[in-house]
Amino acid sequence: MEKSIFFRNALEEIIENANTDEDDDSFYVSDESLLEYSKEFIIAHKTDIPRLYRYTDADYYSILGLEENTIHLSNIGKMNDVFELLSSVTNDITNNNSHNDIMSILGNTEKLLQIKSFSENCASLLMWATYAKNYSGICVEYDFTKADDFLLYHLFPVVYRKQRLKKAFLKLAESDFNDYYVNNEECNSDSILDNTVLGLVKSKSWEYENEWRLIFNYLHINELYKYAKNDFDNSELFYYDDFTIKTPKPVAVYLGPRIENTKRKHIIRICKNQSIDVFDMKLSDKEFKVEPYTVEYTELREE
Repeated sequence: MEKSIFFRNALEEIIENANTDEDDDSFYVSDESLLEYSKEFIIAHKTDIPRLYRYTDADYYSILGLEENTIHLSNIGKMNDVFELLSSVTNDITNNNSHNDIMSILGNTEKLLQIKSFSENCASLLMWATYAKNYSGICVEYDFTKADDFLLYHLFPVVYRKQRLKKAFLKLAESDFNDYYVNNEECNSDSILDNTVLGLVKSKSWEYENEWRLIFNYLHINELYKYAKNDFDNSELFYYDDFTIKTPKPVAVYLGPRIENTKRKHIIRICKNQSIDVFDMKLSDKEFKVEPYTVEYTELREE
């Protein structure tokens, strides 16, 4: 936990400095600033990145990801936090805008950021219930110290705050994103790219998740935009060109207490072939918690 505090505090300081700049009433943390953070903290101290865990349903795509060492990114608009992307008020969304106006803007920018969420904890009862289909899914453990730098440029701890961030240019981003995404027109890329940081700040209500995110701006990975990537100083961010991302091979898979037996056996077989450790998460005899128990590959019957 102490290691993760180091990374989170460093990012929080960058965000707070931008958020309290009295000479500028807008909130501005550029992609370039985030890249500098990645190089100075994440890359330079990559051996201190904690083990990270991804809770998920044991569905086709999650199981395929175990076989191929991949994850598929999700639109930030699909997340379960209604405040995703929202600053306190934006320079171009005023108090005169109705609730419906604001929700419409958020709906139109839901593809602006593509993310995958991880936690520092594999035994959270709330997350097993919420993200692993009521304990019938799985939790996958990753060692990102073995990831290449291009992936780590997109890995960040989430910063938790009581107050929402101050003003940002989300409506401007909506307009430019619409020009590009819907109308295939040229756009002001800065207004789109420099809202990436909005996906890294959440309410303290979510602090128990100890979340980290792989986060990609839509322009980072969209092929139509790749022609321009060499024009940017931060071209390292434009390495990927697909919403399915290669990851380091999982370290372990934790099976939920309610997982279907057929899925359980199938996942164990995959993990055996991939040399991935497997654990059953079982209910503690005395406490309100789940505990990992090693699964031996020998329990599989050769067919």
